[in-house]
Amino acid sequence: MAYRNSKKGDTLVGLYNDVAEAAYTEAIQLMPNYALAYFQRGKLYKNQFNDKNNALADFTKAIELQPKNFEAYCERGDIYRNFEKLDSDYKYYRLAIAEYSKAIEINPNYAKAYNARGEVYAMLKEHEKAIEDFSKAINLNPSDKFVSIFYYFNRGESYCKLKNYDIAIKDFNNAIQLEPTNADYYEGRAKVYEQLGETEKARADLSKADAPEKRTYSIDELNEIVKSNFKDADAYLNRGKLYRKSNNFDAALADFNKAVELNSKNSIAYNKRGLTYYKMENYDAAMKDFNQAVKINPQYADAYCNRGLVWHKLKKYEKVGKDYTKAIELDPTQEKFYKCRANSYLHLNQMDKYAEDLAKS
Repeated sequence: MAYRNSKKGDTLVGLYNDVAEAAYTEAIQLMPNYALAYFQRGKLYKNQFNDKNNALADFTKAIELQPKNFEAYCERGDIYRNFEKLDSDYKYYRLAIAEYSKAIEINPNYAKAYNARGEVYAMLKEHEKAIEDFSKAINLNPSDKFVSIFYYFNRGESYCKLKNYDIAIKDFNNAIQLEPTNADYYEGRAKVYEQLGETEKARADLSKADAPEKRTYSIDELNEIVKSNFKDADAYLNRGKLYRKSNNFDAALADFNKAVELNSKNSIAYNKRGLTYYKMENYDAAMKDFNQAVKINPQYADAYCNRGLVWHKLKKYEKVGKDYTKAIELDPTQEKFYKCRANSYLHLNQMDKYAEDLAKS
């Protein structure tokens, strides 16, 4: 029964997170020493709820019950690195490095831990150590280059910091070849060209950096991109948008879930998934996604506006107005924001403000 509840939780993550949490919790209640349930619930807290404290407690319990669980050490390392508040001694970064090192000690072939440790070394500006770890991660995946995309990009960034520009360009080239829709890789290479004084090449890359978001792909094109590169978060995001526009909400959710899984800092994916939930009248899930979108990007005007739509459905008109006002502050050129706020003023019987905003829409 405990196993069945845990598997139930696995199938619900990303769709019905509250129900998934309840399933894992019930599994733990039925079997208090069920390490996997703690581990999976910890990932749920970390990735879906952004609840670092509960995630840390669950990963710690999973390690206590299963000391060789190298993935749990790596996950706990992720928590510590996100606790870092730029303290002078960087103690949380050091704790994270210790966790990743433990994961590597248990499983010396765990590429993810090398990459994660390399990222922390890079944050500490210890780029030689970072490059060593990124290189190890790349070498551990010789037959799976798509997994190595991020490792190439990270190593290119560190080579750039050390002014080893020729090798940095090679790494960015590798990343771009494997994932041509990711703007970050073009921007990274553009920075190198700028350092080398090759301004035309830098401008060309900055132009290409805009292209993935501006170009319109067909479903068939995106299917081919996903087929050839299952780690392309932008491809899932763009395909999800097309599915949502055609009211294929289940397919859209699956793609937005994948986009968030591949890039948990993608505010656009959270916003688009929130809109999908909104269309499905799942307002609790929509609210959580819009909250996460503005948490990641506090300047995201559309996400504030969309959260206002949910408040409107919940008849919380004062909160509606605050979110629309925030959206207008961030982007006063959007007529739709004024129209939405006017509607909230109408419900509050504030007719002067209603007329004023309506005139701007």
